[in-house]
Amino acid sequence: MTPTPMAGLRVRTWRSKCSVRRKARPQWTQMRAFAPRPAFWGDGDGISDSESLWRNGGEKWTFGEELEEEQLRRAGGYSNGQAVTPIAPLYAYRLHRIGAAVAKAFAAAGCERIAITDLNETTLEQTKNAVAAAHPHTQLLVHSGNVADDQFADLFMNKVVQYFGRVDYAVNCAGVLGQPLRSVETSLEEFDRLNSINYRGCWLSSRAQLRQMVKQDALSSHDPSRPPQRGAIVNVASQLGLVGRPNAPAYCASKSAVIGMTRADAIDYSKDDIRVNCVCPGVIETPMIMEKAELREAITPAAETTPMKRMGKPAEIADAVLFLCSTQASFVQGHAMVVDGGYITV
Repeated sequence: MTPTPMAGLRVRTWRSKCSVRRKARPQWTQMRAFAPRPAFWGDGDGISDSESLWRNGGEKWTFGEELEEEQLRRAGGYSNGQAVTPIAPLYAYRLHRIGAAVAKAFAAAGCERIAITDLNETTLEQTKNAVAAAHPHTQLLVHSGNVADDQFADLFMNKVVQYFGRVDYAVNCAGVLGQPLRSVETSLEEFDRLNSINYRGCWLSSRAQLRQMVKQDALSSHDPSRPPQRGAIVNVASQLGLVGRPNAPAYCASKSAVIGMTRADAIDYSKDDIRVNCVCPGVIETPMIMEKAELREAITPAAETTPMKRMGKPAEIADAVLFLCSTQASFVQGHAMVVDGGYITV
């Protein structure tokens, strides 16, 4: 049995469903190594200044589409010979950036069950509406929350599994840039804030995802000769986790930590058929950059330094994320994929 698009549908079944809906995407048929449910945590452009929406233990769950079938509660892949649609839990800060692009990309690729979380209820609602409008068959589980909360990650994962049965892809992209300060000027509060979201939040989310994935059955690849996959996690780090930048010691360190964690988890969970990789974006054209003149002026020189002489698009990061989740990347493990227009090469 061959898995389908995002979240664990089998390729064979996915093709038939897509042909009926006239959505066939040949370029994705070879990437059906996706396990049945992706999860996205946070907006990984590293430039959000968000705070927690998971306050006072309040739960705010909404659904973009009514969950029609009891089998949505079951494990992914096939249930009694029937394929269940994929799930993509997305944990995100400010979903109008990279996190939103990833959610939309999973839906466009055929994932019909997506769970997303965001620190900001407004952008969370915007992303839900955008996905639902473009892909009305996609079922969305939406919940505002704080990835830095040590209880939220497990609670959200439990809710996703309760409704969708399993998690096959997880994308952790919560991040904040921080103030432009040297180490001596950086307060302990600012240092802790950056690391609480960028590193600690990513670790908490990834830990919850790994805890679930190790309990799941592995799903077959699109290619019978390749090994099955129990799950795939993509953490969003930064090019600044690999190279330094003036006035950003705490941020650079927090993103380096994400890369180191990714590599260590990849080693530890290879035996469980779980792949863990990360994407390292460069300067990405997001609303926050384009709408704030002072920030745009500060960032533009870095973009012009790249060989490609431009900022990247959120969709270009989403493409890299989807590739790393797919079984076309079945031999990619512990990799920090740089998507920065060539910035670190010069």
